[in-house]
Amino acid sequence: MVILKAKCMPGTQVGVLFLKHIAAFGTLLFYNVFWITLVQQD
Repeated sequence: MVILKAKCMPGTQVGVLFLKHIAAFGTLLFYNVFWITLVQQD
């Protein structure tokens, strides 16, 4: 597990979790915009 490896470095763990949340949020936002665009075209 990445979290177990980063336990000795709290800063790294926080950074990885932060990047994961940003990536997840960005993906959801991208799919929402993409879906709205498809719906408006119909």
